[in-house]
Amino acid sequence: MNHAESRTATDFFNSLLGGTDIIAMAKRGKPKPSWLHKMGDDLVAAVVTSFAEAGVTPTEDELAERTKQVLVKSVDEFVEVLIAAHDTHIVGTRKDERGFQRRNKKRWKPAFAALEALWSICSEVGGEFNSHHRPEAVELQDYRFEALTTLHARSLLVAREALALMRQGYADGALARWRTLHEVSAIALFIQGTEPDVALRYLASFRFHGYRAALQIDEIFGKGSRESFTDEELAEMRAECERLEAQFGANLGDDYEWARPGLSLPPKAKVTFRHIETAVGLTGFRPYYRWASQHNHGGYRPPHQGLGMVEARTPMLLIGPSDSGMIDPLQLVALSLAKATAALLLWRASAGIGIQIAIIDRFATRVAPIALQTERESVAQGGRRGRRRGAEPAGSDTRLATIQLQPDQLSHRS
Repeated sequence: MNHAESRTATDFFNSLLGGTDIIAMAKRGKPKPSWLHKMGDDLVAAVVTSFAEAGVTPTEDELAERTKQVLVKSVDEFVEVLIAAHDTHIVGTRKDERGFQRRNKKRWKPAFAALEALWSICSEVGGEFNSHHRPEAVELQDYRFEALTTLHARSLLVAREALALMRQGYADGALARWRTLHEVSAIALFIQGTEPDVALRYLASFRFHGYRAALQIDEIFGKGSRESFTDEELAEMRAECERLEAQFGANLGDDYEWARPGLSLPPKAKVTFRHIETAVGLTGFRPYYRWASQHNHGGYRPPHQGLGMVEARTPMLLIGPSDSGMIDPLQLVALSLAKATAALLLWRASAGIGIQIAIIDRFATRVAPIALQTERESVAQGGRRGRRRGAEPAGSDTRLATIQLQPDQLSHRS
């Protein structure tokens, strides 16, 4: 078989795997093909050899058909080989990650410590408040207390998740978790400032979400599947929702309809999170909320605009951790956690509670300056210029995480 025929076979299998052209890549001096690519190339070579040994020169269609047949028979075996050899793939990555985490911790240690200290204070205060006042709340059947304690616990959990992401080098992921924390803190402040019936509506709305999810599962997986619900279960959920609608009115199952009694809206206006955000005076966070949403959704965002790339000198596609961009998620998480804690403590306002809230609030506002100073010191120690496009301070650590782009591949350049 001549070179052109061999090249055709390689092209075909490359197209099956969506791989890069091996020959052209070698000529350009690109990195060596991946292991998976090599396995595919070996398979094509085996098919070509089988034809050659039989003294047959196949057409392109014949070569394609034979390769498909071999692939169908071999793909499970290939997967088993990859699974058996998984340590070969990940041992180097794990070593790199451990090294990165040490460097990231060293760079941001004072800022991470400040946020963790704030978290510990909010956790301790919230736990003590819950233990002390829960008997009273149960006696009063005060639904605000139940809503506020669960929201505060959730704020602590989400804040901890965001901190874990920052420690691992995922500033954009931490910002995305802050988006949830902002929602939690805004809802907590809203419920704290309204009548207990609003809190009860909030708690009851979960029943509607559960019933809607159950119907969707049955629609997707079909009745009788392992994931589906029985007719009795659905009937019970539906009856519960009908009972709640009879008590609170229709449309309680809409995302934020539970909040309507605490808002001044026209009867037919759809209640949104933005109404809640405005009611508690947090509209100043709206630009940050929309910014954080970029990482939650699939809309296009130029590669260099992520937080992990704010210090990068070269345009890259970030695929892993970076030690850049921690200031914004650090300060936003601190502020929202403080607000969620204040919402809980205000259930029983007093002079002592006021002092606690003031200290927590002031502590939260100190996280951003600490983070900014931490970044400046790490940049100065590296002897490079600061945060701006085209500069890559010493602290920037994306070596583990990036695939470099050529300038002519970028539609937007930094």
